[in-house]
Amino acid sequence: MTAQNISFAVSTEELLVILGYLKVDSMPGLDGSHLQGLDEGQMEFALGIAERALYARGFIIPDPQKKPVLAPTVFSMVGACVMPEVTIVLSCNRPKQRQEEYYYHISRGMAVMHYSLNEGIQQFVAVSERATIAQSILSTLKLREKSALKCPPIQIKASLFGEMRKALNEDRFPDASRLLTESGVNSASAQAMLETQQHPVANTTIGYLKGREGEVTASGFTVIEGDNGLWIATSLENKLGLDADLLISPASGGEVIERVKMLVK
Repeated sequence: MTAQNISFAVSTEELLVILGYLKVDSMPGLDGSHLQGLDEGQMEFALGIAERALYARGFIIPDPQKKPVLAPTVFSMVGACVMPEVTIVLSCNRPKQRQEEYYYHISRGMAVMHYSLNEGIQQFVAVSERATIAQSILSTLKLREKSALKCPPIQIKASLFGEMRKALNEDRFPDASRLLTESGVNSASAQAMLETQQHPVANTTIGYLKGREGEVTASGFTVIEGDNGLWIATSLENKLGLDADLLISPASGGEVIERVKMLVK
């Protein structure tokens, strides 16, 4: 069996049991919000049922001393997600659609994709190489052939960009336009961005986290897609948060594809 053929799905309760065997409390992408209403007794009962289900499916097996342990595949795949060397996070928002979130974890040569099929179900898929991760990300982006918009890049504070989007969502077009122009944005760029935000297709953030000796470095970018074109937004000087300076540049579909491949490489 090749690595890319290994996959399995577990319930959130079952994943919590697996994490217990790995001696950790949580992991990126784990959403247990539907369990928050359970008291201690109810939670213990739910996890007991989940553990028996894992036994029945061979996810928990007895070792030579008859002690219950995780099956090697489960241990390796979930373990790679719990203590990764590199994590790539993709979050895609489309109008009137459920937010899509995917986590790609790389550890000791193993790459594992983790995502939630729906509330309460967690999917794990081992992939053979990083190129497969890039293909998965591009599949989610669903890029259409688009040439780059003919306007200069935009440099603006993240907080002001957020205020502009909020103004548009509240049908305050003049306020949105003013926020851009008063921030020194070129008029052609401002008009193109307003059109993008008024007719959105997708807003996708791709983050790259690398841990080394307790330190984590972060990088990434956001692809903003509207009916009129694509933009790539990055934070200048790797500064994050509302006060960060954003550089938002028009991009072609091909440029976005190359950016994804370079990030994952």
